[in-house]
Amino acid sequence: MGGRWAAFLYRSILLVTDNLIIKAAQLTRIKEIGGGLNFKRKKFLKIMRQIRLGEVKILVVAHKDRLSRFAFDFIEEFASWYGCEIIVANQKSLSPQQEMVEDLMAIIHCFSCRLYGLRSYKKKIKEIASISLDDQE
Repeated sequence: MGGRWAAFLYRSILLVTDNLIIKAAQLTRIKEIGGGLNFKRKKFLKIMRQIRLGEVKILVVAHKDRLSRFAFDFIEEFASWYGCEIIVANQKSLSPQQEMVEDLMAIIHCFSCRLYGLRSYKKKIKEIASISLDDQE
């Protein structure tokens, strides 16, 4: 029981500390659900636009993969062109082989989700086609 409470208290202290730091520094916390392979995410595009307009001077990300799976180096360079520094809070040091495996797994996951989405799209097309055929009779 003591271990769980200690972990809870630790997380609570971190949460309070994070919120105080955010309020003191006038930071904005942005949360977005989406993969690092999708460059059409609304909040991602908004951040990129704000960087281009010079509205963002420092961008802190939890993991570089959360911002972008493959083009992180380009995004970092892009940000530097407009005077923005990207800080990665949790830097994992992976071997090139481990990094490649993680990248391949992300690609496979992304495309398998797209295939799954296409299946539901096919079902909708069949339903619409059957409804329109019924209407013609």
